[in-house]
Amino acid sequence: MAEFKPSILPDIAFHPGGFLREEIEARGLSPDTLATSMQRPAEEVYAVVNEQAMITEEFAQDLERVLNVSAQSWLNLVTMYYLVLENGGKPEVPLAAADLADEEATDMQLLFRTPDLRRCFESGSRAEAQWGRPAGRQYVGVLARMASVERWSDLRRLPDFRSRRFKRLEGDRQADYSLRLTRNWRLIVRPGDTEREIEIRNVENHYGD
Repeated sequence: MAEFKPSILPDIAFHPGGFLREEIEARGLSPDTLATSMQRPAEEVYAVVNEQAMITEEFAQDLERVLNVSAQSWLNLVTMYYLVLENGGKPEVPLAAADLADEEATDMQLLFRTPDLRRCFESGSRAEAQWGRPAGRQYVGVLARMASVERWSDLRRLPDFRSRRFKRLEGDRQADYSLRLTRNWRLIVRPGDTEREIEIRNVENHYGD
């Protein structure tokens, strides 16, 4: 089995439980409802969403069955979380990635249009200085989530991306997609040459849709 090896790491370790919390909120679910659907104790689900316990392989498989988000994506979030910590990153709100894979490597490649966009992902403080604290933190967290999926087409299946209004642009920008970081800032991305590549194009100040 191939090991998940992200090509780039941020300096903030986001706990996978934070992502799960966003997912169930986007679906209008509660931890109790999720626990019932997963046939697991509510205390176990609360421990994960409150970032007090880690997502296990069995837990991830139950999440895939109930939420239709691949177990591999959840496990990738776990692996990235620990990799960031091992490389000197500090735990913050959400981030991470995984330890399992198929015969093929499952890591998504993030391709940055400019060196500054890459540096802002590697340094949360730099991203916050560039776009403000809320947007900067969202930038790092969203890219970490992108890095955890197996292919571009998986992005549309993530509930928090739907709530961020992930959509294709129009006119002469049809090759690009946007998703909202905050009310005023949006991230511009583009699929790469393969399903396992995402090009990070820009962060734009944008008022409304």
